[in-house]
Amino acid sequence: MTLQNAIDIRRSRRKYLTTPIDAATVEKLQALISEYNHKAGLNMQFVLNNGSAFGGLRKSYGMFTGVMNYIGLIDNPSDERCKEKLGYYGATVRNLANE
Repeated sequence: MTLQNAIDIRRSRRKYLTTPIDAATVEKLQALISEYNHKAGLNMQFVLNNGSAFGGLRKSYGMFTGVMNYIGLIDNPSDERCKEKLGYYGATVRNLANE
């Protein structure tokens, strides 16, 4: 099986807690995302209290329950390093938020 075949047949199952994110963490995440968007020319977006984006994924990708908050990492096809930057800064935001 090739890597592409594995990606095509992969399905994900994720269950998240519905516990709200505290105000200090929200503020920290928003500040980091804003800073990194400006610094690296990215378009990361922090979505709070809205899990509707995951409703249609059940049939095409997997099952997600309890998702209410997420960070969208939005690709810019005209920036050939965009995926690399999104991976780096996205992981950095996640790691710093968990400190």
